Amino acid sequence: MDHVFIQVTGKKQIVLFSLGDAQHLYLSGCKSEVLNAGSPEPDKSPPFPKVRRYECSLEAGDDLLTPALWFHTVISEEFVVGGNSFRKHLPWEPYDTTDTRGNRDPVAASRAVQILDRALKTLAELSEEYRDFYTC
Repeated sequence: MDHVFIQVTGKKQIVLFSLGDAQHLYLSGCKSEVLNAGSPEPDKSPPFPKVRRYECSLEAGDDLLTPALWFHTVISEEFVVGGNSFRKHLPWEPYDTTDTRGNRDPVAASRAVQILDRALKTLAELSEEYRDFYTC
């Protein structure tokens, strides 16, 4: 879903990264939050500097549209009041009908993540050699 940040008071920095940079980011699970975007750790791999950062500053009265599937981090520089809104750009059918706020992942994506998590936990029961073979 597309996401709109709406800044009411205060000031914050937002750093955006495209989906194509996912392999070079320190992600929090499979969500859009990026860890350490303000102070990347150069000793980690893959190297953070390979990504293209899109940075902006939001002040009172500003808003920012974040395209669907883009990663972001927000750094508040002072006390802030803001809001956000999500815009579904897919047909309604893929979404959970109980999602009143409109910010959950499509149902098929949520199911796939659960299945993958179970598969990886099952593969963890194998020795490292076999686990490496089956996860390549």
